[in-house]
Amino acid sequence: LELLTPEGRAIAKAPVSLTSRPPHKIGVQPGETAGGHTVYVVPEALRVVSLRWSPRPEPDERTLTWSLDD
Repeated sequence: LELLTPEGRAIAKAPVSLTSRPPHKIGVQPGETAGGHTVYVVPEALRVVSLRWSPRPEPDERTLTWSLDD
């Protein structure tokens, strides 16, 4: 899961976790569902224009990208 700036730069995840939810993990077996969280600390002046999810560390044909409206 990545937050992207207008320049296409990915914002790094924060090195924290929440005790109320399990952390995000890579890999879900067929028929399985998963939940989790990813924490970001974003400076107020930084603009986030899209959210990208990929099942692998590098984007591929299965990557999904959502544009965020202002």
